[in-house]
Amino acid sequence: MSRAEVERIWLPFVPWMLLATGLLPERWRRLGLIVQVSFAIVVRTLLDTRW
Repeated sequence: MSRAEVERIWLPFVPWMLLATGLLPERWRRLGLIVQVSFAIVVRTLLDTRW
């Protein structure tokens, strides 16, 4: 499976996720962004993917 194929699977969910995120309180959005960035840095640091 190529990288583009995996990303295309999630495309139908993007509009719903944007709408759901817009309904969250400001504090939760900020906390969610911090958690996502932290998780991405940890995963990128610990795992070496060959994409």
